[in-house]
Amino acid sequence: MQYFDDGHWVIRLHTDAKMGDPEFDTAKAETWQFRSGAWAEKPNLASKIRFTGDWNPCTKDEAYAVLERSGAKLPNRPDF
Repeated sequence: MQYFDDGHWVIRLHTDAKMGDPEFDTAKAETWQFRSGAWAEKPNLASKIRFTGDWNPCTKDEAYAVLERSGAKLPNRPDF
């Protein structure tokens, strides 16, 4: 599992593959949905990470902090 943030949003990528590996591009990717308070799968996010340059790798704890700063109403330390 990998996490990426742009300072406001977080993408959770379900792979440990490195960027450039075929598995990276096809991995399940999710973003936190502020309205529903849950992760939701979104298409083409791995490509967005790879090609836009806006997304930085981060730890699970850093991802949680970004979401909190952005106003996400998270339960007590959800299982990312």
